[in-house]
Amino acid sequence: MKARGKDHIVNVVGPQVRRLRWNEEWTQGQLAEKLQDEGWNAGRARIAKIEAGITWVSVLECMFLAKAFGVTVLELLPKLNGQPIFPVASKIVGRRVKLLVTPEDIWAAKSAKLLDGRKFCPRLRTKSRARKRIMRHGGF
Repeated sequence: MKARGKDHIVNVVGPQVRRLRWNEEWTQGQLAEKLQDEGWNAGRARIAKIEAGITWVSVLECMFLAKAFGVTVLELLPKLNGQPIFPVASKIVGRRVKLLVTPEDIWAAKSAKLLDGRKFCPRLRTKSRARKRIMRHGGF
């Protein structure tokens, strides 16, 4: 899959891949060779993009990475340590993901939609004549 650019984080395993690689004292090229030995034809540039978080990493690729490092796939994921997901994800990606919104903002948006009435009476979004008739009869 094509990278989305440097302002978007596409994977969350990148920091763990970098940490594991540094612990093993491997270069990105050495990790690429180990992955090739396992059967994934990844190059140094691909490893760099994974570590930067700007390229998608499939579950199958996570399996190859875990095998190369001798860890489980779960060890490639960020550690929550009993914390809610939002603060951990915010720390990892900063403000580089548009989809990451505080839970309070999501609840406020949902409340606004509910108070708007469209959730309870979708018929209010109909043509104006029908809307007038519905409103004359109490809205339902």
